Amino acid sequence: MELSKRLYAVASMVTKDSVTADIGCDHGYVSIWLVHTGRCKKVIAMDVRKGPLSAAEEHIKEYGLSRYIETRLSDGVEALAMGEVQTMLAAGMGGRLMVKLLKDGADKVAAMQELVLQPQSDLPLVRCYLREQGFAIAEENMVCEDGKFYPMFRVLTKNGMKKENTESDADGYVKRTESERDVCLDPAVDRRLLYDTYGKFLLAIRHPVLSAYLEKEQKVCEQIAQSVMQNAGKGKEARLHEVEERQLLLKAACSFYA
Repeated sequence: MELSKRLYAVASMVTKDSVTADIGCDHGYVSIWLVHTGRCKKVIAMDVRKGPLSAAEEHIKEYGLSRYIETRLSDGVEALAMGEVQTMLAAGMGGRLMVKLLKDGADKVAAMQELVLQPQSDLPLVRCYLREQGFAIAEENMVCEDGKFYPMFRVLTKNGMKKENTESDADGYVKRTESERDVCLDPAVDRRLLYDTYGKFLLAIRHPVLSAYLEKEQKVCEQIAQSVMQNAGKGKEARLHEVEERQLLLKAACSFYA
């Protein structure tokens, strides 16, 4: 059972032997991998769409794993019972949808121990929501596949932090004993926004894939700035201001690699 680079990276973040809910399971390949490799003894594969869920059921039967993987038609965690799983995995959905899913199932999510998340967009929104709920990012990763960049993180709920005997810091990350890289940032840079956008742990370890992403983003910003300058019109100043703020944040992120 082989997964794409992105899905393998996400699935590998799930804590071994945890009962896992695979939210938006699509065709069930991640659920199958989790059980087939022995990482999880039980998985509940869930999707809001009947078509993909039926396909997942067929694939699960093909691997002879129906005893270990249960499928449920569900909008988010709606079909889960309170405390039924320790881990929630959600990958490949937009950040706003992911936050809505977490809000709608807040009580059930809070009863879990960890969340493994791979939002496709609006990362600052997701990280900010997690911090406000008192959760803590314990691990971050980023992969590039077919020219696209995929950030992901493992998050501890308050229950998870108790189990792992750890605490969250002011930025919404698990406290670490090792010293962080000392980087002198421009006073105009919002450090928390910087971490919400690019990932505190990714920056701290100077993750190579994040470096490639920052380089790409710099080129995109330059192109946008040139386009805005060449096309005078209503809202030009506001648009330029947005680009300049984005470039300031990018420069701060790049300073970690200097």
